[in-house]
Amino acid sequence: MKRSSHAEKPDVPSNKTNDIGGDDDSINAHHVDGSQSNKKRKKCGGRRKLRLLLHTVDGCVPFLTPSLLERYFPPTDHDDLWLGLAVRDTCITPSSSSPPPPSSSGDGTAQTRHNRLIKSTTQQSASSTDAAASGRGYSFSPNVVPDPWLAPYTRFTVPSFNLVEDNKSAADGRGKSKSNEDVTWTGDSLLIWTPNGRQAMTSTMYTRSSMGLASHHALSLYDMAPPQSGKKRQEKARKRCLTLWEDFLWQHHQENDDAMNIDETKPLTQSSSSSKLWTPVLLPLVQHEETRRHTIQSLQQAHGLAIIGDWDDSFASQIAELQQNTDSDAKDVAVLAAQSLNEILSIVESNTVNVIGSNLPARWSVQKRALIIDIDDKNDVVDNHHQQQEHPRDSQADTIGIDADGCIDVTDKRYERDADPLLPGCTCMTCRDAQFTRTYIHHLIQAKEMIADTLLFAHNLHHLLGLIRRLSTCDDLEAAVAHLRKQLRQEIE
Repeated sequence: MKRSSHAEKPDVPSNKTNDIGGDDDSINAHHVDGSQSNKKRKKCGGRRKLRLLLHTVDGCVPFLTPSLLERYFPPTDHDDLWLGLAVRDTCITPSSSSPPPPSSSGDGTAQTRHNRLIKSTTQQSASSTDAAASGRGYSFSPNVVPDPWLAPYTRFTVPSFNLVEDNKSAADGRGKSKSNEDVTWTGDSLLIWTPNGRQAMTSTMYTRSSMGLASHHALSLYDMAPPQSGKKRQEKARKRCLTLWEDFLWQHHQENDDAMNIDETKPLTQSSSSSKLWTPVLLPLVQHEETRRHTIQSLQQAHGLAIIGDWDDSFASQIAELQQNTDSDAKDVAVLAAQSLNEILSIVESNTVNVIGSNLPARWSVQKRALIIDIDDKNDVVDNHHQQQEHPRDSQADTIGIDADGCIDVTDKRYERDADPLLPGCTCMTCRDAQFTRTYIHHLIQAKEMIADTLLFAHNLHHLLGLIRRLSTCDDLEAAVAHLRKQLRQEIE
C-alpha cells in the first residue's frame, strides 16, 4: 500500500467512548465550555475515574514478586492501577539475540537492515564521547513479550516516561554537568538512554517493539526539550512530535491493512494489536496557527493525549481548549511522570487529567520513606472508620517528621523503638495486623535487608492508590485536596 500524504488521509471519526480500561465503569463527562466544564466535574457525578500509571522497571513491577502483586493488588480489585512499560528498558536486547533472516528468502534483508543499524550506531559512537560510552551490540527487539502475570493488568507502552529526566540521570551517573539535558536526534534516530548505554531508536523500531508488547494502550515516539530551551527548540520538538505521531498512526494503519485487509476509512484509534493509540502533546500551546491546527487534528485521530514533561497549573485551560476543538469531550488525558505528591494534587485538582503516571512508590521506597498522609477528612464518613477505632491514632505523634510528600523517613532514630505499623489502620500487606512495625522495618534498613524495600513499596503503592481512589470518588474534590494540602503545608512550614 502506498503511503498517503497528510492531506490525503481520510477523515477519522472521533472515538465516542469514555471507557479507558477496557470494560470498566468510567463516568461520563458532559461537554460544556471552559470553566463550566471544570465546575461540573468537581461534583462527583461529573468526574471520570482516576488511574495511577505505575512505572515499571525493565518490564517488571519494582520490588514485588508476581505472587505478591497478584495477591495484594489483584487486577479484579485494582482497575485503577495501570502498568507503564517503557520500551527503552523493556525491549532492549543483545543484537546477537535478534532472529536470523528466514532461510527461504535467501536475501538476508532483515540482517542487512540490522547491520546498517549497528553500523550507524558504531559511527555515532566514534563521533562523540557520549555515544562512545554507549553499549554496542544492543538494539530494540520486536520479539519481547510481557511476562504472563502482567496480562490481567491494563498496560500502557511508552518510549520513555521522560526523556529529559533520563538524560539528567545519565549525566549524574557519569559525574558530568547537566549541560547535555537536551534530547539528541541523529537524522531520524532518537539517541535514547537505556540500561545498556545510549542507543539509536527510529520510529519504525519503536512501533514494532510496542506492537510486540501488545499493551492495551500505546503512545507514539516523541521529542521534548528542557524547560530552559529556546522557543525555536520547543517549536521544533512540537513539530517533530506531530510527524512521529503521523508515522506511528500510518504504521498501525499499514499493519491493519496487512493483517485484516480493512478499508482505509476505518478509525485508526485502535490497531490490529488491540492497542489504543495516544498522541503526545507538548504544552504550553504555541501561537503558531499551523502547529495548533495539526495538534488538534492529531488529537481527533487519537484515543487520548499524553502530556509530555512536567505539569504546570496553566495547562488545565489549554487541555480544555484542545478538548473543545475535538468532536468529543471523552478524550482521555494522561500525565506521564508526576514528580511529587503536591504535583499529583495539582493534576487532580485541574479536573482535566484522568491517568497519572509516577514512580513515586518506588522512589520513596529506595529513599526509605513511607507515605502516611491522612487521606480521610474527619468531617467525612469513611469506609475504614471501624479499622481506625481498632487502631487509635495519635495524630500529633503521627505527623512528627512528615515531609513535603506526606512521608516519614524510617531511617530516623525515633523509630528504633516504635511498635506501631507504618500507618495505623492501613490494610496493606505491611501494616495489617501490625505484623511489621516501624521498629522492625528500621532494623531491616540498618541491616541492609532488601525486604525493607519490598515492605515499604507495598505500603506506599497501597496508600497512594487509596489516595487516588479517594480523590476519584469524594463528594467535594476541593475540600479533599484542601485537607491534604493543609497537612503538606504544615510540614513545609
